[in-house]
Amino acid sequence: MSKNDYQLVRKQKITPETAVNLLKSYGTVITLDEARIILVIMYKFAKLSIEQQKKLITGNKGDLEI
Repeated sequence: MSKNDYQLVRKQKITPETAVNLLKSYGTVITLDEARIILVIMYKFAKLSIEQQKKLITGNKGDLEI
């Protein structure tokens, strides 16, 4: 995980510790490192999704494929 990815996770409301505890309550056991990786991927997908929605709303589809 890169330094930028680590900073991305640190700034968010859901911490790796919270993710570990949440998943444990559903019977899934992961390490803190795995939780950090999962959160980085989730935050990147969320950012991408928001950017796509903004492009759809403004009509600036550019590279966006639907």
